[in-house]
Amino acid sequence: MSLKSIVSKQRSLNLDELLGKDEAPKQNEEISKQSSVKQFSQIPPKSLFNQPLTLSGYSDLRKAKKEELKLNDFVSQVEEVLNYFDVEGKKYDFSIILWVCNQAENYFSKPKSGENKKKAVIAVCKKYFNNDELLVSQAVQSIAPLVKKSSVLSRCYFKSANFFYSMLSRLKK
Repeated sequence: MSLKSIVSKQRSLNLDELLGKDEAPKQNEEISKQSSVKQFSQIPPKSLFNQPLTLSGYSDLRKAKKEELKLNDFVSQVEEVLNYFDVEGKKYDFSIILWVCNQAENYFSKPKSGENKKKAVIAVCKKYFNNDELLVSQAVQSIAPLVKKSSVLSRCYFKSANFFYSMLSRLKK
């Protein structure tokens, strides 16, 4: 046995101990599948009895509901990652705001979605700034020039990547 194989076995054993022998990843996958199914069931239907719903204002309500679900999904996923940090240790840390802004820039791919990005960043980061939304809002405005802006090319890339990854996940089922 080589030293490299011994080290890799030791690392895998340590990861299994930390993760609880592969129980934790399965639980997280089940929770994410259940939440995604639950989310899509909350979106109002596009058609009824194979006929498009053409009520006035219905498409706007449907778009608003989709945006709300997307905002809630982003906030829950980012908070899940940030829960590993100590709130007191990262209090008034602007690098968290910058990271969340960059993630929001990539996640919200539609043009003119700046208000949703700002809402999401404020919702996630306000616990690090004594729940002061105004302070987080001002911090977001001051950090805005440092945020890596998404281009048309990167938005198209993320859309196509999401499409193909979703197709792969459907084929695996």
